[in-house]
Amino acid sequence: MKTALQIAMAELGIKEIKGQEHNSEILKYSRETALHAFEDDETPWCAAFVAWCHMKANKPYSTKPNARSWLNVGQSISEPFPGDIAVFWRGSKQSWQGHVGFYLGHSNNSKKIHCLGGNQGDQVAITAYDANRLLGFRRIGDFVPLEIPKPLLRTGHRGKEVLRLQNLLSYLAFPCGPLDGDFGPKTAQGLKRFQEKYQLKVNGIYDAINEQKFEDLLKE
Repeated sequence: MKTALQIAMAELGIKEIKGQEHNSEILKYSRETALHAFEDDETPWCAAFVAWCHMKANKPYSTKPNARSWLNVGQSISEPFPGDIAVFWRGSKQSWQGHVGFYLGHSNNSKKIHCLGGNQGDQVAITAYDANRLLGFRRIGDFVPLEIPKPLLRTGHRGKEVLRLQNLLSYLAFPCGPLDGDFGPKTAQGLKRFQEKYQLKVNGIYDAINEQKFEDLLKE
């Protein structure tokens, strides 16, 4: 069965329709869960999106429509992995407003948190949020531990080593598409962004030099 994060990744690009028409793909997020169904795609839908992804993954989820309700689901954690839940305050820390999404990683200076979520720029997207707006991280079920894959990996390869590579890229905030163990174009793009940032040969091929760089980063 796919993870909630894999399901969320597959929804990237789903966006609101301006005007009187509404995107049925967004309306399904509340209609197919236990949340109160909304009838338009302008109603805040970040919580419904995260709930729908967890429902599809057969995982527990909040049955309330507000983002902060996710602070009561799963367990509180301080060291998140890609796929964990991040909850932010909106308006003010004391208000009821908030935002919830899937954690992907921190920026290099730790001032931003990259999240995949719904209602981010009126669509399912990957967005960076200020870390000082964080209310908490939550873990729903199990997570895939970070492991450094063995080289050589390139486009067309499949299996556990590719999944390890994808997990590391997502953790370090280099989105590479679904964490599915299939080294396709999006994984190659994520790897190339990683190579470019760390001044490695930009060829989309995971080799021993890339492996050593991952080891150095995880030691820091």
